[in-house]
Amino acid sequence: MVQGIKQHLANRKRTPTSVYSFQFRGRYSFSKLFTGSDKSYGLSHPDEMIYLFYMPLFFPEFPIPSPEAEMSRLWVKFFIDFATNDLVDTDGTCFGKKCDVITFANTNNPHYPVSRTITQGLDEDMYEFWRAFYEDRA
Repeated sequence: MVQGIKQHLANRKRTPTSVYSFQFRGRYSFSKLFTGSDKSYGLSHPDEMIYLFYMPLFFPEFPIPSPEAEMSRLWVKFFIDFATNDLVDTDGTCFGKKCDVITFANTNNPHYPVSRTITQGLDEDMYEFWRAFYEDRA
């Protein structure tokens, strides 16, 4: 992912790029549908879509209030802001070689169950891990 972002940044005009990391783990996950097990496998790739689209065939409506309802509110707002403004915020946006990442995650605070934080820079350690992993496979 980091390599793709770096390549995009090097080849684009002066258009800003928003980068996010979705780490929120709610009570529902596609991993149960994929595996048929209640065992926690962590987040599966499409889990972020649970909070963007109502999927009554797979998941019940989120109770209000709940961490899932709050995540859905923040997640939908994130995409609406992107769609209407072409970027999410001046924070969490890549300009030139400077890139910040917006991270959505769980908290232990029952009053604010979801965090939305800005991290400066890309995850270079994760980039190096995946680069080395795929280099060893080639």
